[in-house]
Amino acid sequence: MRKTVYTVMLLAFIVGTSYAGTPRAVDATRLDIAGVRLGMSQAEAIQAISSALGINQDEVVLDKYPRENQISGKKDPAYFKVAHGIGKFIVYLEPNALNPSISPTVVNHIKYEMPWTPENVQSMKEAAIKKYGQPSNGTLGTYEWCIEPSDNPGIGCGFFEGPVLKYFGTLLELSDPKYRQAVIDFGNKQNSAKPSF
Repeated sequence: MRKTVYTVMLLAFIVGTSYAGTPRAVDATRLDIAGVRLGMSQAEAIQAISSALGINQDEVVLDKYPRENQISGKKDPAYFKVAHGIGKFIVYLEPNALNPSISPTVVNHIKYEMPWTPENVQSMKEAAIKKYGQPSNGTLGTYEWCIEPSDNPGIGCGFFEGPVLKYFGTLLELSDPKYRQAVIDFGNKQNSAKPSF
């Protein structure tokens, strides 16, 4: 009996978090998580998150083991973290292959997560809709914001390869694969040559 009640409650929760609205286009490059937008430099992102959260910049924890930047040849942090309240932010940085003269790295992925509780799930969902508006599309328990959502609500932004904001449970993620792809293209170009045999 207890198992049946739990199953019914879980199904009600999942159905209650689905989105069945008409798909709408949203440019995720205009969205931010705690002030941080895709394509920002490391310095811009640290300034933005510090200002948005009202914290000192020394509360931002940089990657302790910087990696070699394929573009600049120097070592740069791959991410930085911020703990705030019960939540945590991770901002991922990619070598700036698109415009290295402006900054050595750029933000390509931002995550915000809180511990899972039913109350946190509900408050995160409400806060996401309040800040970003109705999602472009949604699957069971997941909302997504992107410029080209699928007409099928079960797919969301699954076939779109541009910037996407995703919400699921107590996790919010904003990412754009173009920055990683630019690094891959740079590496391919560097390693391309005419055969010499």
